[in-house]
Amino acid sequence: MADKLNSLLVKLQTEAIEYRKTLVDSGQLVSCERFCKLAGVDAKYIETAIIAQTLFKFEINGEFFYPRFYTEHETQVRLNIEKISGALGNLDAAQKWQFFTRPKHSLGGITPIQAIVGGQFDRAAIAAQGFISRRVTYCWNRLGLKTIKQSAALKVSKVEAVRINQVS
Repeated sequence: MADKLNSLLVKLQTEAIEYRKTLVDSGQLVSCERFCKLAGVDAKYIETAIIAQTLFKFEINGEFFYPRFYTEHETQVRLNIEKISGALGNLDAAQKWQFFTRPKHSLGGITPIQAIVGGQFDRAAIAAQGFISRRVTYCWNRLGLKTIKQSAALKVSKVEAVRINQVS
């Protein structure tokens, strides 16, 4: 069983690396040097943005690559992308990439990047909240735990039951 699981994990990791390489080859992910040139920033800016979680990076064979979409638009659009990336917090790079680049039903079938570029920052931010909420619920469910909301409701119910028992 453990061998099958390890084999599956290796296969998935290999597929992820290959997918990321295709993103580099297509120019969707760029090196630090290229990112700095395109965005008009320096490496210190990137370091600060990574720490603040407003920018994310992928590591491929020990080298870091950054989403080119940060560099393709005017400064205000980039700042709005950074705000949403920061709101997505410590989600990993793959999850943030998925959020920004996949069309969302809640956005009328466009990507959050397209929404931000189209002046719909508020709608993209709401989509980010929903994305985070679904990730938290999924993780809690995978662990066999109740969601935070369900746990809070359960605690309230228990407090109510104790109070009712004390009155009776």
